[in-house]
Amino acid sequence: DPSLLDNSFLAAKAYDPGQAALQQTHFPQLQPLDTAIAPPQAFAGVLSVIQKQYPRWKIVVSDPNRLHLEAEVESPIFHLDDDVAVEARPKGAGTAIETSSRSREEQSDLGVNAKRVLALEDARKAPR
Repeated sequence: DPSLLDNSFLAAKAYDPGQAALQQTHFPQLQPLDTAIAPPQAFAGVLSVIQKQYPRWKIVVSDPNRLHLEAEVESPIFHLDDDVAVEARPKGAGTAIETSSRSREEQSDLGVNAKRVLALEDARKAPR
């Protein structure tokens, strides 16, 4: 969701709306993660998963009041930086957790960002 990037350090990076169509074609499974957990607890859970399972992620913004998190991730091989944003939004009696990951480079990421989002969703769903 491009709106995740609206009020953040990521906003300075232009978003190409054409990417949404490509994402839906190649990664239709990328959808917000819906949970019955209240937004503050859902956000705390995502933050905990990131801190425990993703030590290479540098958290640059963690705002529990806005339920918003931003991180930088450096690729291990080429040392390129990617940006990640996570937001917990109220949805009915629960929460929709929206995650966005994008490369700072203009070239193709070979699906790395989509795989990162899916891996975080899988880790978040796993029993702890």
